[in-house]
Formats: sequence, C-alpha cells, structure tokens
Amino acid sequence: MFKISSLCLGALFILIACSDGDGLVGADGGGEQGADATSAWNLEPGNTGHTEVGEALDAGKVRAGKVVSQGQLLSGLKAEGRIGDFKLYNDQVAFIIEGLRPSNGYVQLGGELADAAYLKAGSATGASWLSETGLGLGTNVVKPQSVGVLSDGSDGEAIVRVIGDLQAFEVISSLIPSTDPYPLKVAVDYVLKADVNWLELRVRAYNDTEHTIEVPMLLVVFFGGDGVEFFLDGTGFDNDKLTASQRNRIGIIGREISYGWTISDAKFAPLFSYNGLWFNSVEGFSIEPGAEAQRVLRLTVSPGNVANMQKSARRSLGLAELPETSGTVRDEAGEPLANARLHVVDSADGKTYVTNAVTDAGGNYRMGLAAGDYLFSIIADGREMLVTQPVTVGDSGASKDFSLAGTSTVKFSIVDQDGTDIPGKLLFHRTPKLAARPRSFGEQRDGG
Repeated sequence: MFKISSLCLGALFILIACSDGDGLVGADGGGEQGADATSAWNLEPGNTGHTEVGEALDAGKVRAGKVVSQGQLLSGLKAEGRIGDFKLYNDQVAFIIEGLRPSNGYVQLGGELADAAYLKAGSATGASWLSETGLGLGTNVVKPQSVGVLSDGSDGEAIVRVIGDLQAFEVISSLIPSTDPYPLKVAVDYVLKADVNWLELRVRAYNDTEHTIEVPMLLVVFFGGDGVEFFLDGTGFDNDKLTASQRNRIGIIGREISYGWTISDAKFAPLFSYNGLWFNSVEGFSIEPGAEAQRVLRLTVSPGNVANMQKSARRSLGLAELPETSGTVRDEAGEPLANARLHVVDSADGKTYVTNAVTDAGGNYRMGLAAGDYLFSIIADGREMLVTQPVTVGDSGASKDFSLAGTSTVKFSIVDQDGTDIPGKLLFHRTPKLAARPRSFGEQRDGG
C-alpha cells in the first residue's frame, strides 16, 4: 500500500490555502453573478450523437455516440462503462465517457473518463485497464449538469462534452481542510480525431462572477493496480518515488496495454499516493470576470510497455521520434526468446531509468533512445538476469543482439535403505545469490 508523504500533503494544503477563501480576489463575501455572464458562456450541450458505435471503422474515420447495447462497450477486468454512456473511437483506440449517472469510484458524479482500449484491426471493442480518472480544480471536482455529443465525427473530429459546476472532492476533504467550491462554470470536452491513438481533454473554466478567481492548480487523480503500474521517467516503477520532479508526461503501464498522460502548456507535479490513487497537480490559473481559462491534457493508448508509451507520448506532444534501437534476444542455443523484458538505465549513474521493451514471438525488440551510453538488463522467466556493459547509441540509433545463459534440469530420486523410492523434496540455494532486481524495473509485480 502506498503511503502519503506528509511533506507532499502539506504542500497540497499550502497550495489550497494560498487562494483567498473560495478563491475570490477582492471579494466582499462570496461570488456575485455578472449581469450578462450566463449568456456570455452559453455552451451547446450536445446530443446522443451517432446511432451506431459498434461497427469497426476504417482509417481516416472517427465516431462518437451514445451506447445502446452491451456489445458496444469495452471489455476487461477494470471496465466500468454502462449502457447509456458515451463512446468515442477510431480504427486504433476507443474511450467510454460516463453519462449522467453515479459511478463506482471515488468521484461518483458521472461525466468521467471510464474506459480506454487499444483496438485490434477490424474491431470496435477492446480491453480497458484504465480504471478511474478524476479531474478537479483545487480540491473541487466537476459535478455534471449535462453530457452529450457535440460532434459525432462526421467532420473528422468526435467530441463528447460535459458541462457542470464544482463540488468538494470528498477524498481530499477527509485528508485536509478544504474551502468552499469555486463559483465557476466548467466544461470538459473529450476530443478524438481520426488516425491518432490519443484522446484530448480540454478542461475549461468560466468565471461568471464580478471578481477575479485564483485557481491554484488543476488536480488529476489516477487509479493503479490490478495489472497496471504507475511510471515516471527517471525513477521507473519505484512507487516510493512517485513524488519526483515535474514533467510533461507520466505513464500507467501494463503487460497488454500502456497509457501515457501528456500536457504541453504546463507540467504534471506528482503530489502523493493514497490507497492506490495517485494525485498529481497541474499549474492553475487566474480567471478575470467574464473570462475563461483552459488546460489541455492528452491520454495516449498503446500496446503494453514503456517504449510504446513514450513513442506515443512524443507524438501527442508534437515531438520528433527518437532514433530506434532494435535487436533480438536469444537463448544459449540461438533460439529467439519471446516475452523477455529489456530494462534500460543511464550508464552515467547506473540508476536513472530510461525505458523498457518486451520481445515479440521472434525475440525481437525495438525502442526509441537518444544518443548516449546505456546499461541494458534483460530478464526472461527462469533465467538469470543479464546486465550488459555500456551500450553506445548513436544519432541514428543502434542494432544490438543479446544472448541469455541457459537453464539446467536436475533429476533426482530419494530412496530408503532398501532402495525403495520415498517421497521428498530437494532444496537448492544459490551461492552467490542472484542479483537483486531494482525496484525501478517493476519486476516485483511479477514475482521478481
């Protein structure tokens, strides 16, 4: 179980306390409605969207609509979608947005991103491992008043819009003193385009009072476990170091699927973890009367490993892809090893976690690496971990094959003084012991 850092919890309290009461600047006891503020932010709530969200789409297509049958939902151990929710999908990825209904998570108000899946070719459904994602302003979360399809995708962009106001986030309120909800109108547009594997979340807040409102942060809460683990560049899967420095991407990684959260106009600042929830903040904003502010987040969905997440995250941020390093992992007989895990750290300190990849059925791997020197650690079930000498990657990448040591089989029998077989067991103790696997590798989740 994760522990709350008292320092990080204190920092969160300071962030909230820095706003004056309910966040108003120069207020004389609460927000007042502007004379024509309501009409100034009269957003279209949307409708039910496309009538068919269960058929597979071709490249170049995208769609959004209300789910009307079980077969249109996503599957998976952690899938939370229900009939009546809303679906956005293209030929690569699919997402479920909760309708106006109570949810099963910590934020039980509806309108949340419930599920996200990577689709196989020719399919409109897949398995989601996302679990709950909560969005808030300060210690407030969005209380939806409407959820609908703003664009069904016929113009190349599918949008599901959630409109509401704010109320206190009960989990935070139970941990620290919280202020009254900000008197803001809020909209979250979930936007999916054709031919991409990421969903864009446009979080907008409108100030219809006569006073400036200071929002210290955008709160983003993720849920882990049950097959996916939190990941940070530099510290890897070491959950004791989730409160590392600010960055513009963070990951939630599983064997079958990987999620990457990115932001381009600010950075995530991990705060603390609590009962499997991971609290992150994003820089807030000041909103003048009659004005609005916006933050844009993106969620990428890829096949499961860090290298795939990082590649998709760079694309979502508009960054060039890193040079590819690739090769094959084989056993002592030269046969390819499938499902071998390659962990890469910076050779300068031997600790800074960079990326990982998993070999396919042919023993092949590929990953993006910037030019530099790296240490590879290769792990395959039933074999000793191989830690390499520094591997140099050039400006155009590198090609590097690896061979793992073989395994041995010991056959034995136990007999009594008459030579009759008797049941028993033989214990083996290796000397010296196998090298410990660093916590940053995340192999503990697989029994390593």
